[in-house]
Amino acid sequence: MLTDTNWLTRLGVGSVVALGALSFTGCTTDGEEVEDIVESAEEIEEEVEDQGEEATEEGFEGPYDQNFYDDIETLDGQTVSLSATVGQVISDNAFTILGSDDLTTEELLVIHEGMTPALETDDTVLVMGTARNTFILEEVEEGGTWDLDPGVFAEWETLPYIEADSVQLDPAEAE
Repeated sequence: MLTDTNWLTRLGVGSVVALGALSFTGCTTDGEEVEDIVESAEEIEEEVEDQGEEATEEGFEGPYDQNFYDDIETLDGQTVSLSATVGQVISDNAFTILGSDDLTTEELLVIHEGMTPALETDDTVLVMGTARNTFILEEVEEGGTWDLDPGVFAEWETLPYIEADSVQLDPAEAE
């Protein structure tokens, strides 16, 4: 399965195919080989576009799952938009998320400077923010207005997290 980090691969494959097509133009007289290469490139591009997760140049948009967690280091500093299930509420501005359908997905810490809605375990949320590779309490506190309890957040040290700009309850759940 192609993941959200494959936009660079898609760009690379397209470039290689285009260059390959140009190099073949001098080697063939009927153009059929070039057409075959172009058709193959178009098929690969269609397969990538058909994936359920949407990779963008800005980051990632889609459900939180193990694939996202495994690829988060490639998204460091990029904007992500995730739908997920609340795992545990840690404080007024921190909680964890779980994969909505996958019980094996690692919990991911989310911190939010603004007011978060009244969250409860198992709520479905939409989180938009910046993916970060490594939670280091001192650095996080320096970068925001958080006053985070070291005893509570010690277990998250060195793990990836999301610095949320927006946290919303899933509108479908609110109905």
